[in-house]
Amino acid sequence: MRACSGLSTPCMSMQSLAILMQGCRQAGFRHAQSSETIRLLSCTIRQMKLPRALIGAAGTYYVAARLAHKGLNAAITVGNAPGVDILASLPKGNAAVAIQVKTSAWAWRKRSRTSDTPHDYDWAVGKKLALTNEPNLIVALVDLKDPEQNGKISELPDVYIVRSTQIYDYFQGVLQRTGKSELAM
Repeated sequence: MRACSGLSTPCMSMQSLAILMQGCRQAGFRHAQSSETIRLLSCTIRQMKLPRALIGAAGTYYVAARLAHKGLNAAITVGNAPGVDILASLPKGNAAVAIQVKTSAWAWRKRSRTSDTPHDYDWAVGKKLALTNEPNLIVALVDLKDPEQNGKISELPDVYIVRSTQIYDYFQGVLQRTGKSELAM
């Protein structure tokens, strides 16, 4: 076990945590009600650097869950439809939309390292999406609000919805302002 900054509870490795949770289940404890286990899990999560694929998956599943919570059907494509992460429809299926999700662990950017003044949000869009002018494609920009950055593990992600045509128009404006003929990404 190692000490975790800001907590009196020591941190555990993932293997130690798995053994602890297995022991809790065998003893008949419901680990979700154990605040000690939740604190240990939160501490362990804070120490992990998530791979980009998991950050993207977290954003996709979060958007799908929110859509389902609002009463819409949401099917995650899991890479089977290039450029589309979620297919969403009304409950009767009479209207559908394709959604591409772009997720950032921490999208909020400051003006400088010494400033706490918010400046803008930043997502890696990619050249393919920047050049997509498809009115039926919706883009969900997800900010997971990484707890390593803000120290709040309980804060919910922010989701911003834009049409792909708006992203296309923005990047066409960038090309016109810079006088370049194509995007260099």
